[in-house]
Amino acid sequence: SGSVQVHDHNVIRLCANTGAYSTSHVITAQVGASQSKTWHVNTAGATPTISGLPTTLKVQSAVSSQALPFTINDADTAIANLVVSATTQNNNWGSAPTLTLTGVNPYKTLTITPPAGATNGTTADIVVSVSDGATSAKHTITATVDNQAPTISGLPDSVSVTPNVATALNFTIGDNSTPAASLVVDSTISDGAWTRAITGTAPSKTITITAPASAVNGATATITVSVNDGTLTTTKTVVA
Repeated sequence: SGSVQVHDHNVIRLCANTGAYSTSHVITAQVGASQSKTWHVNTAGATPTISGLPTTLKVQSAVSSQALPFTINDADTAIANLVVSATTQNNNWGSAPTLTLTGVNPYKTLTITPPAGATNGTTADIVVSVSDGATSAKHTITATVDNQAPTISGLPDSVSVTPNVATALNFTIGDNSTPAASLVVDSTISDGAWTRAITGTAPSKTITITAPASAVNGATATITVSVNDGTLTTTKTVVA
């Protein structure tokens, strides 16, 4: 919306209100005593915005990335009317990744899952777009496959235990491109008479080892703790 001002010498001035939506107007104004003139005028609205996304990201083949939260906005379009999409460009992964958008405007989340077999060091550009129907904004994330094995830290090589008394060992798990909560932790033990249990919330975990009451002095068992990120596995051995 706005106003039209007609001045001498057939000059017309369109005064658009601040924040006008992008649209097209047809304006007819009296120019002389017996003639009029028509103008087709386009007024441009504000461009949408995207904030909160990184420009680079390390990912792992066949493993979903950490959730990437971001916010969209537009100065003159209702937030609910903004349309968000994600596409892939310059893809060197062999096949397309899975791109998952969730959330309710203006708060959205993107998750990237590269295809299985994507080679270490290869990249793809993930382009997030938001449109208000007339203008759009884009944000590009260059995602690089960086397949590294997860880590286990804090466990000793050996530990002394007392028969029928639980011994708790704390440890930490991690991965360069997989959220700790998505890592799978497991364990095995060489002697079935011994028991072990893993508890805790990633990345902080605890394994509790209990030797049977019948265990003689000097008896040993080998406990192997493993952590898997969906592609690679790391193990740590503790002799009790």
